[in-house]
Amino acid sequence: MTKQSDDNWKKDLNQLLVDSLVYPKRADYTKIGIYYDTKAPKHLYKYYADNERDVETVFNNEMWYSAPVCFNDPYDCDFAIDEPATIDSLLSSIARDNNIKRGSSAWKNAYIATKKEFPSFRNAIISMKSSMGVACLSENYDTILMWSHYANNHKGICVEYSLIDFVRCLSFTPIPVIYTKEKSVLSNLRVNSIEKDMMDFFLKSIVHKDSAWEYENEWRIVRDNKACGEKWNNEKHGALLESVRPESVTLGCNVKPQFEDEIKAKCKSEGIRVHKMVKGMSDYGMSRVEL
Repeated sequence: MTKQSDDNWKKDLNQLLVDSLVYPKRADYTKIGIYYDTKAPKHLYKYYADNERDVETVFNNEMWYSAPVCFNDPYDCDFAIDEPATIDSLLSSIARDNNIKRGSSAWKNAYIATKKEFPSFRNAIISMKSSMGVACLSENYDTILMWSHYANNHKGICVEYSLIDFVRCLSFTPIPVIYTKEKSVLSNLRVNSIEKDMMDFFLKSIVHKDSAWEYENEWRIVRDNKACGEKWNNEKHGALLESVRPESVTLGCNVKPQFEDEIKAKCKSEGIRVHKMVKGMSDYGMSRVEL
């Protein structure tokens, strides 16, 4: 079985979950539940650097949700807009709802008005990049590049969470990221559902990334600033929200002794299992050992 065919369930689940966020009354929660029970990983992992702020967040059962404008990938949540196709789709829906004939004077007036308003649609989608909170997690705890990029060169920690706990305890639904070489392209809007169509498009751009990042095996939890409420920080473009209790904490292989002692003490007091990554003897692999 190829990697692509093996990930087809992720594409289907991704679509189902995005639909559930935009159109909750139409969501197929039964099918979503089946994927969570039979296909999805049981645990997700979040990497942290060795600093007091992140440690405090973890042991307070909190998680930072950052707006896409803060992400390290310049293409993250990037998208293109096919303006002619999008305007045509809007005009088609206007004509259908108002019985306007294509090419008529009413059609031409609608075209002029839609063309004039189009920049506001574009700006509305762009503004979502600074008003949407996203928490990023991974399926894996033993990816060397993840330790290097997100855990201060293996000096930090990797925190293990139960995927289903996010759903049961917080109603936060993790969504698998789909990796592709093609950016999201907006080409369709309907006049009676513009806001929902734009949200649907933007959410899809959030959970699709360049295949160069495939090694991250990422899942994302998305919360808009309305859901974050007063916890949303406009200056920092994000929110510190309640999270679930960690199931375990893993120390990096280059962890400093003082930080290691601190983490072990906190885990012991909270009854949380603690592990440490160990470099392979004869290969470039890494293994996790319980302390």
